[in-house]
Amino acid sequence: MDVDLIICPIDSLEVTRSSIKKIQFDCGNPLLNDYLNKYAIINDRNGVAKVFVCVPQGSQNILGYYTSSASVISTEAIPDELRGNFPKETPALLIGRIAVDKSMQKKGVGKRLLRHALEYAIDISQKTGVYAVRVDAKDEKAKEYYRDKFGFIKFRDAPLSPLSPSCDN
Repeated sequence: MDVDLIICPIDSLEVTRSSIKKIQFDCGNPLLNDYLNKYAIINDRNGVAKVFVCVPQGSQNILGYYTSSASVISTEAIPDELRGNFPKETPALLIGRIAVDKSMQKKGVGKRLLRHALEYAIDISQKTGVYAVRVDAKDEKAKEYYRDKFGFIKFRDAPLSPLSPSCDN
């Protein structure tokens, strides 16, 4: 990859709800495209989710993004060998969406976004209680990717939401 890419909060870019609609972003999934164009800025501003974007240094051309928000998981859904003496619900960070523009797919942008999200989770876990990171995978192939490449494990209650336990790595 010839360009220096940075990952930053969407609110650090000078984009508005109307200007983001002009950004040519297409990840191949209309729902993820629509989220970026219609909801990302408002959800970020309202505190519903933090939205992080991958852009070339000095540019506002969004090449990928992910969302993160607070979540809880039922302690019963955690595999027995990882379940400690936890309360009924255990705090987690949810990566609700992750998307990469088709022009940058298979070039490591998605991997960089996920690594950033995991580092962000570790940083948050040092400030407040977060036991795990949960991802809402869009399909079985994505779930297998998180499991095989990043060591996420099966989450009993949600077949397409793999889990990465313990943010204290």
